[in-house]
Amino acid sequence: MTPNKLLGAVALTAGLVLSGTASAGTTTFNTAGQNIVLNYDYVIDGATIAGKITYTLVSITSTQAVFGIVAQNNTTLAQPGNNRLVSFGIDIIAPTLTGVSDTSGVFGTSINTVFPGFQQVSFCAYAGSNCSGGQGGGLGEIGNSIPLPSSDSFQVTMLSNFGTTPSISFTSPYPTKWQAVGVKGNSYEVPENGGGPPVLIPEPGTLALAGLALFGLGVLRRRVQN
Repeated sequence: MTPNKLLGAVALTAGLVLSGTASAGTTTFNTAGQNIVLNYDYVIDGATIAGKITYTLVSITSTQAVFGIVAQNNTTLAQPGNNRLVSFGIDIIAPTLTGVSDTSGVFGTSINTVFPGFQQVSFCAYAGSNCSGGQGGGLGEIGNSIPLPSSDSFQVTMLSNFGTTPSISFTSPYPTKWQAVGVKGNSYEVPENGGGPPVLIPEPGTLALAGLALFGLGVLRRRVQN
């Protein structure tokens, strides 16, 4: 585990409600009905964003675990910006997943993928083409006029070898990504309450422009030297 992930795991407890078996930032599920409720409440660039994600174990066998997921953007229209929730994830899932499928009409899902600004996560649900971008989708504020739903309820089937006495564990942090946040409309990676401060995340297009600028400076420097 990287130092950033270790610090996030130590700091996660505030704002979480756990009904699985929890220890040191890890929640273990082995019985249908166990759940974890994650809250996201932060003031960012003049906007008070609010979100909640709930994972509930529906069933588990030696080869698959089915979770019901409810994702909510509870931010109100009184806040500056569009404040869209575009991706969310789970840092570490054990045992390691071999596949995933979902029933969502809003989010796609993937495993063992890069979350923006966070390194690799075991699971990610995303509204764009991948975890790094929203492309205008996701969950909007309550009453938004884009229009976007403000919540989504769906099931995810996770595949792995869960053993003869099946169980699956989630380890924090549980990052989310928000776009068009606050006065400046930037993108932020936001951990669950108590997981650390929001982090400004440059969009892929911004990073590409920055790369081109650095490349141009390098070419210019070589020309001056020559």
